[in-house]
Amino acid sequence: MAVPNPADDIRKTEFALKNGLDVALSISYPLKTLVERSDWIEDNEANSCMICNGDFNLFNRRHHCRRCGRVTCDKCCPKSFFAELSGQDRLCLVCNAVMELDSKNGKLMAADYDIMSYMQDQAMLVAITRKDMVMCGEVVRLFQNSCRNDKVREQIISWPDFFTCVKQLMKKTIAFLTAKDKSTFFTSKSELSQATASPILANCLGFIINFTATGTPKYPQFLFENEFVDILFTCLNKELDLLRRELAIWALRNISQYEKAAKAIASHADFNRAIYESLGTNVKNIQDSTLALMGTIARIVPEARVSLLPLNPLVCAKRNETMSIVQTDFKGKSILTQAYYFRLMTQLCKDVELRNEIAAQNFFTLLVQTVADFEKEEEKMSNNKNAYVNYVIGSALNCLVQIIDTFKEDDDEFVQKVIKMCCSSTAFLNVITKKIADQGFYACKPASALMKHLFSQGQETIYKAITGSKGLKKEFVKAIIAATIKEFVYKEVTDNSMIVIKKIGKKDAAGMYKEIKDAVNENKNDE
Repeated sequence: MAVPNPADDIRKTEFALKNGLDVALSISYPLKTLVERSDWIEDNEANSCMICNGDFNLFNRRHHCRRCGRVTCDKCCPKSFFAELSGQDRLCLVCNAVMELDSKNGKLMAADYDIMSYMQDQAMLVAITRKDMVMCGEVVRLFQNSCRNDKVREQIISWPDFFTCVKQLMKKTIAFLTAKDKSTFFTSKSELSQATASPILANCLGFIINFTATGTPKYPQFLFENEFVDILFTCLNKELDLLRRELAIWALRNISQYEKAAKAIASHADFNRAIYESLGTNVKNIQDSTLALMGTIARIVPEARVSLLPLNPLVCAKRNETMSIVQTDFKGKSILTQAYYFRLMTQLCKDVELRNEIAAQNFFTLLVQTVADFEKEEEKMSNNKNAYVNYVIGSALNCLVQIIDTFKEDDDEFVQKVIKMCCSSTAFLNVITKKIADQGFYACKPASALMKHLFSQGQETIYKAITGSKGLKKEFVKAIIAATIKEFVYKEVTDNSMIVIKKIGKKDAAGMYKEIKDAVNENKNDE
């Protein structure tokens, strides 16, 4: 049987756990009716087309778009003979493009999306420069839903006026939504309302998310250099609803992959308040993005780590607030929340003072127990098994690997405590042993690396634990053989397993080492 290629979800997991970023998109699904008929623009409010600016006259008549309620001309709000026969609504060029794109969602591959036809349409280019915010917001929605590959990102980045429009829309909608007295904003039906401002802001935030949902740093760099970070922090105002705040923290998470942006985010006056308020919402998606953002900040900006626990009370957070929030009902947290929490703790534990405080709060007990519990919970999670193993188990094991790697030279006493904790749980060792040979999961990489560390730094302890359980010993021998006798999809897993075999040979050439060698020779004979 041919060795399978690494699955897409494994590569996705590795990227997410390394960068604190996935390539998930925020897609706004357009409504058939954007503005109710009672709120349509009055004829006397528009002397010219609200898209192309052409004057109305006897031959160039006014038409209302049945979706956005804007007043446009024949050219910008056409109604074909076939559309009339089929009873379709008369839509302006922008709304028609939005609805057409929406009808293709799920039918096109990400690589098939392109916006060149929009950028070559003079009416569309003019629409983004108009003062009408609903119209501009729909152009943003169109570009947001099209922004699914780097080709589109390159096309958009060449149009600076578009980003100016996004910034202006964000500032105006945030000002409106957070204002105590909204009547001062309302002068005509072309201005903002509660019903239009929230979707427009969501479109802008969704565009930022999609524009930066890539491992290419030039896109978050572009937004950082165009001062979007400060605007995003204003979206984390408690006066805004949770959906807008969720999108804002998601966008900051994406932008933080650019080093200068991460430093600016960490030093922002509202950073600590924003992350602890976001964690405290107990909303899954908000907690996921917040922990991912915190993990990236901890990796890029080491001096910010103390405030991410925090080690000492802050105005906005109690001592160890992060651990208190996340470790309470940890099993009930989402898969990504658990995974990104382990990723964050990996970075915080690189600071000795933080590490000792984290250990005192039973973090390592939680980590080992989380992995150990997988063995008995596996059958209950048939639909989420792959994601759980890739993200949670993979992140937990990677945390242990990096911590042992960090302190093996300078703090052997601490490393030995971690090793003893790992080896004291047969269930934990069973899980990592089985994962070593399971090349269908990302966890095989950190599982093999951890086993290598256990044999390199605590050989007596791990050897005693494995040989003390017949079932565990049998699984261990089987896993090590599977990772070495055939071409394994990940070379590092084979290399780690070979190091383990050599360690065993030096320890007990006549015992388990002989069993492994005999099995390898037997397999070669069978071939």
